[in-house]
Amino acid sequence: MVPEDEAIRNIDNDPYRVPPIAKQRISKSKRFFRWKLVVAIFGIPILAVSVFVFGLRVLYTARESMGRTEMHRRIELLREKELPVDQESLQAKYINETSDRETEAWNEILSNLDSQEFKASYDGVPNFDPQIDDIQFNMEGDWQYENKAIAFTVRWKEMVKSVQRLASKEEVVGFSIRFKSLDTELKSVDQLRWLARMIHLDGLLSLRQGDSMRTRRDIECLFELSKIASRIPFSPAMLASVSFELQGFELIRNGLEWNQLAEQDLIALLPTISRGLSIGARWSDVMKAELGTAVPIFVKPNLGMKINTRVPSRGYDCIAYLNLMERALDLDTADFDNLLTGARKLESDLRKLHSGVLPAMDHILVGILAPAFEAYAEVFVELASTHRLAVIAIKTRLLKEQEGRFPNSLSELETIGDQWQPIGGKPFGYEVRGEHAVLWGFQLKEYSACPESPPSTIGETRMAKKNREWIWVMK
Repeated sequence: MVPEDEAIRNIDNDPYRVPPIAKQRISKSKRFFRWKLVVAIFGIPILAVSVFVFGLRVLYTARESMGRTEMHRRIELLREKELPVDQESLQAKYINETSDRETEAWNEILSNLDSQEFKASYDGVPNFDPQIDDIQFNMEGDWQYENKAIAFTVRWKEMVKSVQRLASKEEVVGFSIRFKSLDTELKSVDQLRWLARMIHLDGLLSLRQGDSMRTRRDIECLFELSKIASRIPFSPAMLASVSFELQGFELIRNGLEWNQLAEQDLIALLPTISRGLSIGARWSDVMKAELGTAVPIFVKPNLGMKINTRVPSRGYDCIAYLNLMERALDLDTADFDNLLTGARKLESDLRKLHSGVLPAMDHILVGILAPAFEAYAEVFVELASTHRLAVIAIKTRLLKEQEGRFPNSLSELETIGDQWQPIGGKPFGYEVRGEHAVLWGFQLKEYSACPESPPSTIGETRMAKKNREWIWVMK
């Protein structure tokens, strides 16, 4: 048996024996190899993805920089055409188109609307009391709100006269407005709505009392208030101006139906109503207002937001918006059918901008800020059609006053030709029924051209109620 000491010496002298220090190095080498393998398996793909993302970011930044450069170039071109492209140019447009000569007098009237005395005076008064949804106005028999309405208009008679006097001025009054894009406060528009309701109510009472001159003045005042509101370059104001004219048309329609408007007052109303036979100026004004309100938001997307972080400009977003708006400004407004077709095409192209993930990302703001082209076109087409319908109705009533009969057809009326037609290529409907004449148009949500017979007014649906506004009966 080999002694223990000798065995140990033999092991130490074994040429194939791995020294302990070498074992430690081999162990470390294996661990290092494993880490390299892990890095190779996971790190390289991560690095590749990082490089790819970084490259995309560089490309996106470069592309957006090019987009912003092109955006500013396009904006400057529009500025050279004197189109409003920011709040300053929009405000300058408003100041140039209005006068501050009577602003103080108007402000005095408007301040009365905020008084507790005024607010306490319209309880139970139609057009004002929020509890009254339907004023249920009629020319025959009792009107349940008549006494309240009379007391209210008598109480504020001097205000009504002041509004009529100031509104009749040739210069359009301008109000002090702080232009802040979508955050602009339009208190004056809300106050004009209150004044329009007051004038409308006074007109209803004057019809029941058979006061033709007073009714005519109320009608003219509503159209002048519409002009004042339409100059305020924001869509709520422009839509309010439309509602003021519709209130005026309601008075005309009732006056013609019950023959409460004298011949001289009807003749005096014709120039006022004839101002709205076309759409051009109104369409141009609302598109310019939309342009001046939206463009600053593309340049500074955080405009109006309560954040300090600077958000980069939306270059290609803005370019897509400008393309749509320039096309909108170039639409043919002389032909109602062409205008509506063009507006619908703009709506279709706007939807295409969001077909797909990348295009949708590129056009986030344009989907939010682009105007409702088709809705605007429908509103203005129907309004201009109502102007045409009203002129024809007045001429029909005047012929009855002058010759003692209603015309057998609209072709008998002087200066009534194709240019007086509504949309759809067909004239307004008209027929004589015994001692009555019936003239009708239509709303675009129900018809694309004038129907052969008056639209249905059966029931209490919104459509039936709206159709009643398109049927003018003269007794």
